Amino acid sequence: MIRQDSAHGTRADGQAPLRTGDAFVTEAHVECRSGGGAWWHFACPAMGGASASDALRARRREGARLDALAGLFLGTSAADEDLVGALGVPSDLSAMAAERYAMYRARRRRMGLPELATWCDVRELDRVLGAFAKRGDVTRDLVPATYCALLAMMQALQRDFETRVVLWFDSPAGR
Repeated sequence: MIRQDSAHGTRADGQAPLRTGDAFVTEAHVECRSGGGAWWHFACPAMGGASASDALRARRREGARLDALAGLFLGTSAADEDLVGALGVPSDLSAMAAERYAMYRARRRRMGLPELATWCDVRELDRVLGAFAKRGDVTRDLVPATYCALLAMMQALQRDFETRVVLWFDSPAGR
């Protein structure tokens, strides 16, 4: 697991620090399984930020919400916030998510950029959104409706299946 030391701007693996100030979710894949079987792809909800111009428009319209959420998901917003237990993608991705991630990874490598990805279950997603909402008391930011809908969908699925969401990120600046 790679975490950034936000006080010193360095990563535990010695690479250049991650810049999540411009990061946004590129893709989100909801996966399910039952009885410990293989994960299968349920949905690819549109979370916004499909392109750099989308992120810039959203930032003008919504302030820094996307940035703060990326920091919470990637564990780079504050040293005391380790809300999501894993960075990267799980080794047992569904076939569809694995195919999409391979394309993302190839594009990032061609550009010489790091891969920014994480995955979380319903409890971790709820913690991230709860932490963001607590900050909203000060910043007056609300949790974006798309994330509220994602949480509601995953909570409904959790009644019958083990559920997770796999997220990968990009940035307008490319870093």
